[in-house]
Amino acid sequence: MKNFRRQLKHFDTMKDLLNPDPSWVSKNKEIMMDQIRAQAVKQWPVSFGEKSWSFDIFIHTFVPQGLVSFGRPVLTTFLIMLMALAGWSASVSATFNCIPGDMCWSVKVAHEKTQIAFAAVGAPKESKQEIKIKRNFEFAERRVEEIKQLVEEDRKDTSRRVDAANKHLQESISTAVTISNEEVKQKINEDPGKALALAKDTQKETEVITKELKDISANSQTTQNTEVVRQVSEVAQSVDGKALDSIETIVRSGIAENGGLKDEVKSLVNGALDNILQDNEKVKKGADSNASNQTVSGSAILMNGAVSSTLSLSSSTVSVQLSSSTASWSADTPRIVSSSANVMAQAAQVLETPSVSQAKEQLKEKTKEVDNSAQKVRILIEEGKLQEAFDTIKGLGEITNVAEHILIEAQAVAVSPPAGGLGAGTQKTDPALQVAPKSATGTNSN
Repeated sequence: MKNFRRQLKHFDTMKDLLNPDPSWVSKNKEIMMDQIRAQAVKQWPVSFGEKSWSFDIFIHTFVPQGLVSFGRPVLTTFLIMLMALAGWSASVSATFNCIPGDMCWSVKVAHEKTQIAFAAVGAPKESKQEIKIKRNFEFAERRVEEIKQLVEEDRKDTSRRVDAANKHLQESISTAVTISNEEVKQKINEDPGKALALAKDTQKETEVITKELKDISANSQTTQNTEVVRQVSEVAQSVDGKALDSIETIVRSGIAENGGLKDEVKSLVNGALDNILQDNEKVKKGADSNASNQTVSGSAILMNGAVSSTLSLSSSTVSVQLSSSTASWSADTPRIVSSSANVMAQAAQVLETPSVSQAKEQLKEKTKEVDNSAQKVRILIEEGKLQEAFDTIKGLGEITNVAEHILIEAQAVAVSPPAGGLGAGTQKTDPALQVAPKSATGTNSN
């Protein structure tokens, strides 16, 4: 016990050695507090499980259980569809720059069809039809841009790719014009002004696309790929025909009898004639080309049904021939006339090998005939004989189409003369071109 007391007294004498220095304590305390204040308190996020649990409590508290049981599978199905569509949209966005022939192009086209189907959902019937027309023209314009790109790139398989684009282009145009014509027919009695406006819009859209296609065809005629030039020219003429269909719906309806709309219908018909005359001028310029002063050996250039695939001529087939007996159109040369029977020209169209310059000279003669007939059409329009005028316009369009195809063949030969594989024969130096219809019995009709 004495020893313990002694030790306590000894500790009391060592007080300064056992207790820390007050200044050291104060300094370190301040450092430690600064470190604590500098550290941000970590906020732990609420887990998905906790959120789901809270949402589940809310649903069971405020929503009837029967509704929950019914809505759960519906919501699940909706989420699955949403995820699928999100993935589909991501895939489609990557295909926007695909062109015909690419593996991803079919996905792009399929998405466009889906857009047309879903765009009109929930809209009134009238708006649905307008949306479908607008979308089809929009996608037709895409096909034109794709064709332009294909022609510029000029790949080995360009012809096959252009053919694929052409099919979808014609489908879009045909759908748009068909819907438009149906709407025009329904609105003619209810609202003639609106019917006419719709027809004019449709004609304008097709006119723009036709012009773009013909520009592509004209710009590509100096290339070696004549088949592509033919393809683009044919689809341009097909679209042009659809534009005439739209105008014809108005003309045949008798809407021009409405005094307030007569001038507008006249303007529409005059516009159709103007387009044909523009094409006629291009043929004349082509016939004047200095790049065609050469003769071609071989017996025939097969036109691959280029004329026959697009034209409908009156109770006849179009025969494109060369005669070595004349150098100009004779007085009794039969004329191509308008068709109401829509008889398809036969595929075996043969252009025998003349001097290309002489063939083009004959094209100039035919373009003059179109110009002369156009003057008579203007008179018919002014007199209000719109149906008669329109029938004549269609006939002039057919003549111009034939001339365009012959011009393409002549220019193709001028750019790249055919080898002996086109046929054996002697050169012909004094031929003339004749375009004449043959009647069903094989005789010419004057």
